[in-house]
Amino acid sequence: MITVTDLCDYVWCPHLVYLKKVRRIKVPPTPAMVRGTVLHKVREDREARERIVLTNALEESTPFSEIQSIIYSNGYQCAKNAVLKFRPRLEKAGIDPIELMSFLKQELKLESIVRAARIKRAMAATDVRTAIDIVLPDQRAEEMIEDGPLGLRGRIDKIDERRSGPVPVDYKTGAYHDEPTPGQQVQLAAYALLLERQRGRPVPFGIIEYTAIDRQVPVLIDDEHKEYVLALLDEVKRIVEQREEPKEVEIKKEKCGACHYREHCTYPCGF
Repeated sequence: MITVTDLCDYVWCPHLVYLKKVRRIKVPPTPAMVRGTVLHKVREDREARERIVLTNALEESTPFSEIQSIIYSNGYQCAKNAVLKFRPRLEKAGIDPIELMSFLKQELKLESIVRAARIKRAMAATDVRTAIDIVLPDQRAEEMIEDGPLGLRGRIDKIDERRSGPVPVDYKTGAYHDEPTPGQQVQLAAYALLLERQRGRPVPFGIIEYTAIDRQVPVLIDDEHKEYVLALLDEVKRIVEQREEPKEVEIKKEKCGACHYREHCTYPCGF
């Protein structure tokens, strides 16, 4: 079964698919990858609990300061649990858990202020439950979708369940981009394709959520994007099934220099 990650790997470098899927080479996660895993876990757990916590705690008269405190406390507990869970991996990667926790506390404090302001503003116009629905729409976190006939599966960070249909959301802990990168576009288009085939409803857009700045970027997904995903899927299947090493690989300093598989690469990258 091919994964959405495999498609993104192919967009980055076709040879990466060959190294990972055919030669089965495994490399230790980089510090950035470990850090990203923890940040991703904090966001996932926080959002899974936040709607329930606020629904149970808020009243029409709840002041802004209390809303902010509730949101921060929930996020802090999720961060504490995640750092404790991943502490061995963090230390192995050379990341100080205490420093990471300090960073998370600052980020969560800023985010709690922004999120509390959104909820309080919505509460001024409607009832508490509706305000929570507006700011924190019903969602499903970390859902694996597998399509046997297509031969593709993917784990979606979050699915916003809207009246118009499901919207795939992908968390990003790295640098912000005004426009989606080619890999990000493929990732969301692949999720949209899987959701459409599963639900029988069109999925015309997805969302990239940059966790460091709590910002969402909508990404349009049309038929051309989905057709491109299918073409990529065929190429990845060919490499894996025929165990065929890609013949033409574009060598770029910024890509090859940052690739953690470069020591295993058969191409003369020069790094």
